[in-house]
Amino acid sequence: MKEGWARQQSARFLQASTIQPRLRLIQRFEDFTGLYPWQWTPADGEAFIVHLRSGAKPIQLSTARSYEVVTERVGRMSPRSINEAFVTARQDAGLDEDLDLHCLRHSYITHLTEFGYPARFVQEQVGHTHASTTAIYMGVSDEYRNQLLEASLKRRLGDDWDLK
Repeated sequence: MKEGWARQQSARFLQASTIQPRLRLIQRFEDFTGLYPWQWTPADGEAFIVHLRSGAKPIQLSTARSYEVVTERVGRMSPRSINEAFVTARQDAGLDEDLDLHCLRHSYITHLTEFGYPARFVQEQVGHTHASTTAIYMGVSDEYRNQLLEASLKRRLGDDWDLK
């Protein structure tokens, strides 16, 4: 998997001097978690940073930050630059100015739920410990609620259930 990822980075014209340190970091993270990359959660990333910032030779905060949100050009994206990109996209799409970047989190959770992803998967995707926290972010449509209610009644009542 890592070899394929390295080839992908190379195909994006990144230099070996950029790719190799990234591979070493991924290997360190994999060794730390004992998990495959597709099993990693945001909580694993936070625990890794805490681990690196403690112990006999703690890394500097600036080094830890460089491990977080990294662009293809190696630089770290600041929250400000991410928000500016969102504002530009929102304006280009003609969306309400009251929408902020955090609304995407709500939308993501809602869409995963309405598209039928398991609740535990949704919860892990956003790094929540408790399902009740994830539920706060969920704003499912009336149509989705009606579909859930109808499916539940059909399961419960079987042939006795009829919409007519």
